[in-house]
Amino acid sequence: MLPLAQLKAAEARRRSQLLGTTVEDLSGTRLAARARQVGVPVALLRRWHTCYLRGGLDALVPTEWPELPEATLALIERRYAVLGELAEAETITGEDLRALAERAGWTILQARRWLRRYRLGGMVGLAPARRVVVPRVPSDLGALTEAQRDGLFRRRALLGELAEQAHVSNTVLAQRAEMVGVSLRTLRDYHTRFRRDGLVGLAPRGRGDKGKHHGVSPQMVQIVEDLRLTHLDAPVRFVYELACQHATSTGEAAPSLWQVRSICAQIPAPVRLLADGREEEFRNRYRLDVPHSA
Repeated sequence: MLPLAQLKAAEARRRSQLLGTTVEDLSGTRLAARARQVGVPVALLRRWHTCYLRGGLDALVPTEWPELPEATLALIERRYAVLGELAEAETITGEDLRALAERAGWTILQARRWLRRYRLGGMVGLAPARRVVVPRVPSDLGALTEAQRDGLFRRRALLGELAEQAHVSNTVLAQRAEMVGVSLRTLRDYHTRFRRDGLVGLAPRGRGDKGKHHGVSPQMVQIVEDLRLTHLDAPVRFVYELACQHATSTGEAAPSLWQVRSICAQIPAPVRLLADGREEEFRNRYRLDVPHSA
């Protein structure tokens, strides 16, 4: 098995291949079509696209992967070998799934699940479930409310020219904080978030438990979101039935119809529009007018 550093480098190349020619599309208008083609949620593909535009291939290297014991790495390698050529296939047909299931002694649902875990999480996605790192997709500007956008533009204005400086001393930051009427600690937090996440990092944050789905595991929440975003105009009941099938195949507790409806409703409307191929409606409804001061 390759060392973790080499696995991370290989993962960056894999993400770049899944992005395909969309890396040349600065506007990202082709991402929804590409997401449907390669079977990756458009929100996750958009995250990779943003990272690539910001820092090239190096920015696609995963930073959230943990160190794994040798036994886990060996298990990942065996599971990857079972997937064979389909692991890196750009598109996967129903016939491909049936052939994999027959070869590995799996059901169709199991074959689909393992391919999907690799598609979304790379080699670490093939680790035992308790160690799976599911990438959480941060909100982009189009997914923010009007109040959140107003808040982030106000915070950007408070930083002024300091926002573009990679390192700012406490003395300089304190002078700026006194000038704009906020605490040094607050302004330092804004500067750190802007340098790490860009403009969207300055968006006001809600309560830590807001949007949590009690009684549903984080893995199941992610599955429901993925099912909704990868099936065009999928009704809630259709997503619910697929989620129950997944739960049956994995032995996990199935969500209720109400829980699935709640999870789907909390997917930002702009993300749902893009996932359903409504790029024109997205542009018409969520075109941003950035204040000149920002």
